[in-house]
Parts: sequence; C-alpha cells; structure tokens
Amino acid sequence: GTVSISVAENPSTAPRTGTVTVAGQTVMVQQAAAVPIPVPCDYALSANSFSLNQQSGTLQVSVSTGAACSWTALSQAAWMTVTTSASNAGSGSVSVAVQANSSASSRTGTLTIAGQAVSVTQAGQPALPVLTVSPSQIVLSSREDSLAAASTTVTVQTNESGAAFTVGNGLPSWLTVTASAGSTPATLA
Repeated sequence: GTVSISVAENPSTAPRTGTVTVAGQTVMVQQAAAVPIPVPCDYALSANSFSLNQQSGTLQVSVSTGAACSWTALSQAAWMTVTTSASNAGSGSVSVAVQANSSASSRTGTLTIAGQAVSVTQAGQPALPVLTVSPSQIVLSSREDSLAAASTTVTVQTNESGAAFTVGNGLPSWLTVTASAGSTPATLA
C-alpha cells in the first residue's frame, strides 16, 4: 500500500528534521528553513534642501530608518565632501564639508543620501559697492585773491546707499576735509 505524509510549512528560519515510522521502519523527513521575507526599508531625512552663504562650513543630515536597512551618502559636486562613513546601516547622521564659494555667482549641487536627492544652494560673493567721487579733480589757482582759504565741495556716492567710506590718510598739511569717514551719499568740503 501507500502511505501519504503531510508536512506543515516551516515558519522557522532554521531547517528541521523529523521521523515517521512506517511498517516498523523509520523514514527521515528533512525540511528547509523558511525564506525570510525582506522587510521594506523606508528612509526619512531631516532635510532635502539647504541654502548656504558663501563661506565654508559643515552641514548635517539625519537619516531615520530601520536597524537592518543599509544606505549610502554620496556627493555629486566637487565642492562638497561627505566626511562621515559613506556606507551605513540603521539610523544615523551624515556630515558634509562645504568649500567657500569664491565666485560672485551662486551654485547648486546635489547629495544623494539613502537614495534621496538633497539639493544644496550656496550664495556667491557679494558685489562690492561702486564708489564715485565728483568732481574727480580740483584745480585751484596758486594765488588767492582774498584772505579766506579756497574751498570746494566733493560728492561721494555709491550704487548702494549707506555704504561706508573713509578719506585716505596722508593728506598734505595745507588740505583739510570736513570728515574723515562717513556713509554715502555725502558731500565733503
């Protein structure tokens, strides 16, 4: 005759062995371990974008995920360097060193952390105010027709109102200026 043996599913991650006695003889049954079902990994970042000034510095991004979930951190821009481990598992933090931007133009770069894009925008160097002095040359006669000293005015302006200026040192003793410093616009005698 025929004997049917029914075997239940093995829920364990370890293989198992059992025996069945049929007509006085032992039949060994070996069952493989259950194949673990992968747990999906979700990743949450503390920030997905940064706006930085033109100076060098460090930015931090925290990664929240399950303990068995692995992830990497990579820089796609030459001016940003990942300074912590580039490969991690579980929750952690990423440190990124950012070089100073010496250009007047802003720049944007991308970090890839745990498969997510992190956009970093860094400002350029601020433009310096453009100074104008009017008139740029003063011509006085070598002889004064009166006892009063000759006097004239000079206007100091910039393309940015309120910009600070100073009058240079080393003026000859026969010249005086009403102010040695100020902010634009200003008129000096």
